[in-house]
Amino acid sequence: MAAESDRSPELLRRIDEAWKDDPARLVSELVSVYEAATSQKRAAWKRWRKMYRHEWYLAVDTSILPSTNFVHSNVEMLLGYYLSQPPTIDLKPEELDPDVDEAALTQLLTAVLDAAHFNDVAYPEAARLALLLGTAWWKVRFDARKGPYGAVAIDTLPPEAVMADPWAPNWDSVRFVLHRIPMAEFEVKELFGSRADIELMPRSDRATRKVDPIPRANVIEAWLKTAGKDGPEWQVAWVSGKHVLRGPEPSPYAGDVPFIPVWDIPPVEGVLGVGEAELIEPLQDYHDELTDRIRNIVKKTENRIFLVNEALAGFSASDFVEEGGIVPVAGPNAIQVLDVPPFPQQLLDERQDVERRIQTVTGVSPLLGSSDAAYTGSTRSGVALSLAAEAQQRRVESRLSAMRRAVAEVARKALRLVVLFYREERIIRTSQHRTVHIWPDYPESLKQAWAQLTKDERAAQKLAWRQEHGVDLVMSDVHPGLYSIAVETDSAQPSSKSQKANLALALYKERAIDQEALLEAMEWPGRDEIIERMQGQQQAAPQAAPRPSRQTGGGQKGAPATLQALLQGAAAPGIQPPVQPALPQGGGP
Repeated sequence: MAAESDRSPELLRRIDEAWKDDPARLVSELVSVYEAATSQKRAAWKRWRKMYRHEWYLAVDTSILPSTNFVHSNVEMLLGYYLSQPPTIDLKPEELDPDVDEAALTQLLTAVLDAAHFNDVAYPEAARLALLLGTAWWKVRFDARKGPYGAVAIDTLPPEAVMADPWAPNWDSVRFVLHRIPMAEFEVKELFGSRADIELMPRSDRATRKVDPIPRANVIEAWLKTAGKDGPEWQVAWVSGKHVLRGPEPSPYAGDVPFIPVWDIPPVEGVLGVGEAELIEPLQDYHDELTDRIRNIVKKTENRIFLVNEALAGFSASDFVEEGGIVPVAGPNAIQVLDVPPFPQQLLDERQDVERRIQTVTGVSPLLGSSDAAYTGSTRSGVALSLAAEAQQRRVESRLSAMRRAVAEVARKALRLVVLFYREERIIRTSQHRTVHIWPDYPESLKQAWAQLTKDERAAQKLAWRQEHGVDLVMSDVHPGLYSIAVETDSAQPSSKSQKANLALALYKERAIDQEALLEAMEWPGRDEIIERMQGQQQAAPQAAPRPSRQTGGGQKGAPATLQALLQGAAAPGIQPPVQPALPQGGGP
């Protein structure tokens, strides 16, 4: 492995030339040096997965070692914290643009992420992987096979599936990213042609002895950052063994790379973060050792044999009532009674100290209500205890901020893909049961007529054209680089949701919000169907005001029907968009 790592400086010096001459050989060398540089980390990922599933604590004789699985409990505790309030997206333009309806654009982006199952699938999967292993990956791509025109897809990938430049000091400095995609042979033929030469992956794993019943092609999607005319550019090629299936070619995503690292604790150096298992593992092992020693002492104490010298003791062995065995002995050198050894309290104290260290290292276990001696005395004062709890809360919030930054990057890439690939007229339904009508571009005849107009005059005519055709957004008007994306998450304290619901109820009583907003704030089951029926009843009412034929992102909401009459159907199941088949992109823990 050292020899492979020593090749990295020479490889990096000639990486651009090798990419042009023989990309398949370059990819093979990059895989080799990456695996050498990360061999210990990859072995740890397998071990930490076993710890999470509690498989690591099965002894050789198949008996279960007594253990408190801190890895699993901490991962699930933080995961519950993250998922208590899904992230919300908010687009903020750097300058006002009269051609773009910001509310409609935000609703469009949210609907695209919902259709890609981001909040309900991709977000929790990546959060669990990142918390356990330190790093996960999101791949934001355009899938031409989804729906009639294609759609944005978001894949969650484990750290083993993505090989990013291990010598880069940070993510922005990464020169290459390799994604290993196990494909069935027919999938390779479908994507790259019937004459595509492939290399098959090994069908058995020596470590687990598992055999894959389906032969799979070893396909690597290789991304390389090259020098372009206007700065660094990404290029992509698909390689299988010694064969180039396609490329190299410029990135189809406007010079961008589709991968986003998801971290629990961001790395100080490199691209691999730190997770719960890495923090806890040495303390977990020591805690298990202490637990096993305590168990052995208890077993020996329960089943020990008493040695009694009847001559010296003044009583016979028959006077004992004991579950353990009693052995009479005689002779001048025989002991009188074998004393029961005292239980080693120091082992219990040491184990409790290890538990406290785990809390200190991870910072996720509550300090309030602790009975440990370390927190007695002056630290029991209300001020000190409040400060300690606030510090712990901020420490956990700092981890959540790394997730928010990754979600913002997902939204940014998704917006770019919408502008690039949504080239047909689409009417997209949002989660609020409204629709956003998008159009790729204005007619050429109108654009030629606008050439001599001022900016304000063009804006007025564009607005008139959109209103005439019922269009909310024209994609040619949207420039992703002019928008900053903010991701917000609500406080994950147990009382936050109930407080928000109580506040919404008070506002509803004061007529500050309508019934639809109340249902959303209370997260009432089946609220989408209730809102839809409310709108339908409003349309059927004989004295209802006329409503536009299409409910747009910037349109007005009609007056809802009586809430109490509609709560009967609150438990109606929600309607989810269909899941489209996709190529395998990697597994989870």
